[in-house]
Amino acid sequence: MFKKIVYLVVLIVLSLCVIENVRVTILNKCVFPSMYMTAQKKQDYKSLVRCGQIKFMAREYDTAQTIFLSVLRNASTSEHKKEKQDAFYHLANTYYETEDYDNALKAYAVVLKNEPGNRKALRKFARIKMAKGDYVSLYPFIAAYIKTKPNDSFGYTEGCALLTRLDKFPQARKFCEQAIQIRRGNARAHYDYAILLEKQGFKELAAEQYKEAKAQQSKIKSREELEAMLNVNKENVED
Repeated sequence: MFKKIVYLVVLIVLSLCVIENVRVTILNKCVFPSMYMTAQKKQDYKSLVRCGQIKFMAREYDTAQTIFLSVLRNASTSEHKKEKQDAFYHLANTYYETEDYDNALKAYAVVLKNEPGNRKALRKFARIKMAKGDYVSLYPFIAAYIKTKPNDSFGYTEGCALLTRLDKFPQARKFCEQAIQIRRGNARAHYDYAILLEKQGFKELAAEQYKEAKAQQSKIKSREELEAMLNVNKENVED
């Protein structure tokens, strides 16, 4: 019975993947050509950003990058502020996927200065910064996120990890406790708290936090593992 359930789950997942691949193919091959032509003719920057997203989903990153850059170059800041912000965000994601991390940092920084509460941008921005060992310049972005979203445990979790690496243990502990108070099931907060407690020599308390983290997310990776996946050159640190 258990094997049948596992087989059914795998079948459903594979079916969803096939459906998504078909959807992207239709968008890329059938929808994109006419949408792109019309958007260019009408200077419809919202549609052009959408065209770039289609190419991004199709993993045609060079074309996506060209489209996003054209929006940033040609759209008026006063009239198309939202479109330019979206273009910066998606351009940053394109750089991220192609491992152009220096340019990704620059683009994410623009996004976060205009929209400090953008969690997706901050998550990737912070991961690159930490992988580079560039901790100090990251803190203002995390602080701005917390100020914008004081009831979101994500900001405090990122702050805990950062302050731990700066050896500011009392402040890091406050951030972790705040993150867990807001959302106890936050596996990342429990895991980072365990790291902090372990560094302070509280092994038994750390073990409890590790256990809680694993209960919430059994395959949770350490931040070091996540950062190693980026293949970032730590010697080339962006200010």
